[in-house]
Amino acid sequence: MELRHLRYFVAVAEELSFTRAAERLGIKQPPLSLQIRQLEIEMGTPLFRRLTRRIELTGAGSLLLEEARDILESVDRAKTDVTRRARGESGQISIGHGSGAYFHPMVNHITREYCARYPGAGHTGHMGYVSYSNMGSIFGPKRFSRGSNLRLSSSSQMRSLTCLIPTF
Repeated sequence: MELRHLRYFVAVAEELSFTRAAERLGIKQPPLSLQIRQLEIEMGTPLFRRLTRRIELTGAGSLLLEEARDILESVDRAKTDVTRRARGESGQISIGHGSGAYFHPMVNHITREYCARYPGAGHTGHMGYVSYSNMGSIFGPKRFSRGSNLRLSSSSQMRSLTCLIPTF
């Protein structure tokens, strides 16, 4: 069973019409009917009662409609959550610092602002001291240099956003 089969099934079940469901999905009606038939074969039971001028859900079809909505909602939520994590809008923020910069007032400001902007992100505390030589290994040589200002950076290879505060 593929997600598109569930999407097609939900559209037909909500519209109670193959024609209207096909229009809603932007496909032709015959292929939609074929996909629903294949789903019924895979499930081993009819999902719709096909009457002269209308269709209605069977008991099995009603159950599948509830389950399919939950599955599709879960898939959409997972897609959104993964996208947000990849953009650094969720996950954990860790503070790394050079020397005594952890006590600089900007650290609390940056942490509060980031967490306010991205409520899905939590603050786990600080990583501790990060030497200038290690900063390049965390961010790559082009992202951080000794004379640079404050920077926020995220990497798809890191599970959390790391905020490095260089010594001023």
